Amino acid sequence: MKASIKLLGTGSAALLLVLASAFTAQAGEQASGTAKLPYLSGGKVYAEANLNGPNPVGTKLCVYLNALYPYGPDVNLASKCATINAGTVKVGINKPTCASVTTWAVATYNGKSTWEGSSKYAVFC
Repeated sequence: MKASIKLLGTGSAALLLVLASAFTAQAGEQASGTAKLPYLSGGKVYAEANLNGPNPVGTKLCVYLNALYPYGPDVNLASKCATINAGTVKVGINKPTCASVTTWAVATYNGKSTWEGSSKYAVFC
């Protein structure tokens, strides 16, 4: 009985070690950044996101300016993508008559998302 409990304990410890190693490796590949609240400047509404670095060469940051749509998913008004290691990407449109807009951003590397962020909604009328 004691031998089987000892074996079970050793197996559990080995399993935890393998899982911890997998999660640590995955966490190391994650990027970080900030999606800023949309703002008005010079008659235009801008969406902006900052990607903290450094990131692997070939990392792509895309920023989307989306409008709230009450009967379905948000509607994309503008977007811009740039291949950067770190930095800011900004996209803007002429100020709409009235809209509730948000910034949504995603960083990808080798086709996989490494960071995703969004802001709260801002109303411009």
